[in-house]
Amino acid sequence: MEEPTKPANETPTETPVEASTETPAAEVMPAAEAAPAMPQALPAAEEAAPTPATSMPESAPAVTVPPVQPAATAAPAAANMNAATFVPGGNGPLPAELHGWNWGAFFLSWIWGIGHRTWISLLAFIPFANIVMPFVLGAKGNEWAWQNRPFASVEQFKQTQRAWTIWGAVMFGVSLLLAILFFGAIMAMVGVTAMSDSSYTDGTDYMTEEY
Repeated sequence: MEEPTKPANETPTETPVEASTETPAAEVMPAAEAAPAMPQALPAAEEAAPTPATSMPESAPAVTVPPVQPAATAAPAAANMNAATFVPGGNGPLPAELHGWNWGAFFLSWIWGIGHRTWISLLAFIPFANIVMPFVLGAKGNEWAWQNRPFASVEQFKQTQRAWTIWGAVMFGVSLLLAILFFGAIMAMVGVTAMSDSSYTDGTDYMTEEY
């Protein structure tokens, strides 16, 4: 048999094995150019990180505001405690819980008045007025003390007046005891004098009758 003759212009076909396994240089370059795109995401993460830190100063003043308020309210009290700059009536109106009788003013009269800058208490040195002034000071003592002397708080006022009441009661008790002893001594002396006078008179009459 005769073998078929191949045409002269026919070229053999090539298998594209290498084309599928090898990567063209043009395709490698875009991958290399895309690699630097990853570091560009880091600045975005760094810019997003400070956002929690920037929100912290906004909430910090809310935490520090409450401690500042007591210091602001305590300032008038500290200034009010300065007796040199105190103005009568600087404590404000008398609180309702302080209305009542002041035993310290009643017992100590003008002594209490000088200690509380209540100069009307010096009327106790005037005759007849000294009988009335203890009762006037006892009734108006809390009001006048609150107006004329600086106090930091109502509690300090109560403690101060309680101390004046104790000392006033002690001095009143001592004064009363001394007065009782004094009048007792006077009565005893008067009794002894009367007894001696009566005995002397009886002896004189007896001698007169004998002669």
